[in-house]
Formats: sequence, structure tokens, C-alpha cells
Amino acid sequence: MIRIARIGKASEMGMKAAAAQKAREGKVDKRMSIVLAASELFAEHGVSSTSVDTIAKRAGVSKPTIYAYFDNKEAIFAAVVTETLPEGLRGIKSEPTGDVRADLFGFAAQLMDLLADPETVACDRMIAAESARHPELGRVFYEAGPGKVLRFMAEYFESIRDSASLDIVDAEEAAEFFGGLIIGSTPWKNLLGGFDPPWRPSDERLRRAVDRFLKAYAKS
Repeated sequence: MIRIARIGKASEMGMKAAAAQKAREGKVDKRMSIVLAASELFAEHGVSSTSVDTIAKRAGVSKPTIYAYFDNKEAIFAAVVTETLPEGLRGIKSEPTGDVRADLFGFAAQLMDLLADPETVACDRMIAAESARHPELGRVFYEAGPGKVLRFMAEYFESIRDSASLDIVDAEEAAEFFGGLIIGSTPWKNLLGGFDPPWRPSDERLRRAVDRFLKAYAKS
């Protein structure tokens, strides 16, 4: 079954554990300290409201040390996105099990758990606000997060093209169609609707979405 791990808290805990281990070994990774500090501050205050000086103070390094690793704050943000989001996405497995319906439902349920996580919603809101001023940050986030999920799904559909009873001509198009069916209006409800806790479709609704996808792509 396709599996997807949660991002955010899990990745942050993993980074903290790695940093703590290096500290115990007397090999503190300054770059990791900077990325971790920036991750915390960006989540707390947003990218625009976080200064390089604040990051340096939280990381326990000097400002020149930060610039020895990163050209600017946007580069730090890119590192936060590319080095923490993939940590949570490594749980995605695109190998088919032979039961396509079960695979797709498992993916849908875990993806929606992720999208309805309060930390994910907070991250999405931060990215939405920052990308209006800095479009390049939105692109970095998309490629490391949603774009990567779609690529994994496309790989999955490509892998079952010849074995499943589905008429898949374009695997990327199938991935986007499936994603649209299961995600629906969830991002709008959670970003704009103020649902607390964040809204998540029921498993029964996700099963119906999977069945509609299978019916739409069934070989005639």
C-alpha cells in the first residue's frame, strides 16, 4: 500500500535529534543549526518578519557565519523547505501491491490526514502569504511538497499501466485528476474557512472518490 509520512513536527524532531547527537559527539553542524532555527522562526513569525540577525541569535552563530553558508534569507528558506519537507515525504512508496483500490485509498487517507494537520495548515498559510511577495519561495515549496507528491503518484500510475485494468494514457494527468478528486475543496476550507480543528473528508467520502476515479479510468 502507498504510504505517506507526516511532515512538520516529525521532520523537526528528526533534525533536533540529529543536532543533539552531533552536539553530544562534539561535532555541532552549524548549517543544520541555522536551518533548524530558521524553520522554527519562519513558522512562528513568517519569512518576511524574521531577520537574519534573529536567525543567527536563535541558532547561536554569528551573522557572518550564516552568510558563509547562505547568500540571503531566501536561500535559507529554500534550504528549510527542501531539507525538511522531503524528510516527511520519504514514506511515500509507489510500488503497487496488486490491489489498486486499497493502494489508492491508503494514499488518499494518509494524504488527507497530512493536509488536515494543524501544522500543515499553518505552513500552507505562511507559504500563501509569503509567495505573494516572493513567488520564488512558493515555487520552491511546490516542488519540494505538492509537486513531489504528484510525481510519486504519476510514477505509481506509470508502474501499473500494463498490469491494472485501467486505461492510463498520461500518468501525470491521471495523478492530477486523482489528486483533485480526493483533495477537493479541503485547502480552501482550511485556509479560508477557519475550521478548527482543520476539516478532513470522511473515509467513506474518500472511498467514493477512489471508486469514481477507477470508474472514470476503467478500460472499456
